[in-house]
Amino acid sequence: MNLTGENAHPNSGLRARSENRDLCELAYAAGYFDGEGTINILSNGEGKGFQLRVEISSCDLDTLRLFKVLFGGSLRSVKWKGLPYLIHRWAINNQDAIRVLGAMVPFLKAKAKEAQLVLDSGWDTLPSGGGRLSESQKRKRAGLKRDLMEVKKQHRRGNSEVPESEFHDTETQHSRLANLTGSLFLEP
Repeated sequence: MNLTGENAHPNSGLRARSENRDLCELAYAAGYFDGEGTINILSNGEGKGFQLRVEISSCDLDTLRLFKVLFGGSLRSVKWKGLPYLIHRWAINNQDAIRVLGAMVPFLKAKAKEAQLVLDSGWDTLPSGGGRLSESQKRKRAGLKRDLMEVKKQHRRGNSEVPESEFHDTETQHSRLANLTGSLFLEP
């Protein structure tokens, strides 16, 4: 199954074929990402180039294969020194990472603020790959990297801004799901 088209966030670029199954898989993927995934902005030592990366490292290859099927990206396996098993890493970069975050953001809890920060940054409007960044764009990406690191620090210290009531409020969750299925998924 491969999702393409529109979805939760204007940047998602995903479209569900079978609403119920795809919605469940997307919610599962977001929950798994919430616990195991990372959102990073990588830069070279001089701050001349920036890359947005969304990734998960795990020994659970089957789940990472689901991410590859749902979103694309790369899937690699490595043997780490001292470990008796392989570690698998799924990763996706730049505009494709924006698309993935846009699809998962309605289901995220722990990483919701990080994802929203990146989605609201305008990352997808800046050149990537071979394009050259202006000084202003470099400063904007460097600032986003700093802001993302600060959000991660706050989260590690337990300063989450997700209201605790939302974790157990089934009415809020049902409302979010109704909004998603009613307006975000297109008919095949």
